[in-house]
Amino acid sequence: MSVALARPDARRLALAWLELTKPRIVLLVLLTGIPALLIAARGLPDPRTVVGAVLGTALAAASAAAFNHVFDRDIDRVMARTRNRPLPTGLLSPAQAFAFATVLGIASWFVLDLWANRLAALIGLASIVYYALVYTVWLKRATPQNIVIGGGAGATAPLIAWAAVTGTIDLAAVALAAIVFFWTPPHFWALALYRREDYERAGIPMLPVTHGEEETRRQIVLYTLGLIPVTLVPAAIGAAGALYAVPAAGLGAAFAWFAWRLWRTRETRRAVHLFRFSILYLFALFTALGVDAAVGGFKNARGAETARVAAERAAAGAGAMLTVSFAARTVGDVPVTAQPLEETARVRRGVPTEVHYRFVNASDDTVRFSAIHRVTPAAYDSLFHKTLCFCFARQTLLPRATADLPVRFVVDPRVPPAVEGLTLDYSIVALP
Repeated sequence: MSVALARPDARRLALAWLELTKPRIVLLVLLTGIPALLIAARGLPDPRTVVGAVLGTALAAASAAAFNHVFDRDIDRVMARTRNRPLPTGLLSPAQAFAFATVLGIASWFVLDLWANRLAALIGLASIVYYALVYTVWLKRATPQNIVIGGGAGATAPLIAWAAVTGTIDLAAVALAAIVFFWTPPHFWALALYRREDYERAGIPMLPVTHGEEETRRQIVLYTLGLIPVTLVPAAIGAAGALYAVPAAGLGAAFAWFAWRLWRTRETRRAVHLFRFSILYLFALFTALGVDAAVGGFKNARGAETARVAAERAAAGAGAMLTVSFAARTVGDVPVTAQPLEETARVRRGVPTEVHYRFVNASDDTVRFSAIHRVTPAAYDSLFHKTLCFCFARQTLLPRATADLPVRFVVDPRVPPAVEGLTLDYSIVALP
């Protein structure tokens, strides 16, 4: 009989430890970080980085959640939504929860530092401190803007992921974090609307308690309207494509409709609907971002393979010799003649070569002219790269003057080895 009773107790205790980590929130946090891994790597990062970033982020989020249980245990006892948590019920002690949170935080640091990099570990540590101390201990009890300022704690997963892959933080990472930051206020204020009595009983200055439900609904609409353009920034800066932008716009329109309906109808059940939709919204938004990044990574991989094959072919042709012939002629009544100082040159593909043309003005007038080039065979004109050429600008010759002008060029290694010769021909034309 005693064994039969022990099993439910052990199971209940195990679930209590799990509840300290707020697993549903951890999963949502990971959802916002995984697309950042794919975008930063332009494909799939190496497995070690993936494991390090995902596990390290999960441990950091779980640690912050456990600290939240410890520091909020006094208000959790008086709120209907939280009174059955492990600490208010006495199933776990504050000391146990604090030790558990500390171990998770330390594990997060070592995982991110060893399997990702130091910057990712520092951001993970900062997220724990920010959520546990800055938000839970201070902001949550001090200001109705607690959710707005504290939203930064929940927005760090994309930053951790980006840092894990690149070792830096750039605009795309900040854009992804900004989505979570702007999503947080309307999401939590919707919860606070239909849990207002709970927060009032606990003495927490949530916006519906301090400024009323009407102002809260108005703020929800304003932040939702601000969220929509923020979600389109990744597409605007090239970090995401149409597979993300189109769903993002549609989801934003739906979010705005839920917020507007809550503002117009002033019904508590509308707040419940908005709160539930906001979770679905974030899930769908970052899933679309992940799909877009995965497809883009696949295209990048194919492009990289194509580039590799082209590079191998170019390397095979690089250094191979071919003959370039030089010619020039005047078009119309132009008193300037041009003559290459070398009629031919043996050049290597991929190696810069320089030759000179001599221009002679046989008249007693100053002559302005231009030179139009032509490469034969014409199919290889785009592979004949002129890095310095008199054809790029107007030229002027004083009366009876002579000038030697250079042409510097590179024959692209992609010119097939079977091509043994090219001709560079100039037509000299008068300018007004």
